Amino acid sequence: RPWWYDSFGHPLWLYDKGLVPVVPPDLPVDHLVVSGHTPQPAAYIAAGRLVCDTSGGQPGRRLSAVHWPSARVFTSG
Repeated sequence: RPWWYDSFGHPLWLYDKGLVPVVPPDLPVDHLVVSGHTPQPAAYIAAGRLVCDTSGGQPGRRLSAVHWPSARVFTSG
């Protein structure tokens, strides 16, 4: 989709952290967008969206994982 790209033709959804909670409007109902490498205070679970890498690859932050389809969150100590 045209709105997925910046003015240089790079796909925004690959690096724009502001798009983390966004669910593409044309995402089929039975699909889920899963992301990581984005620092979050907790795993983010919503209809059509899952962000599970709470550390964002940064030292000193807790790492989270989500068991799917139960949506059970596991976080490192």
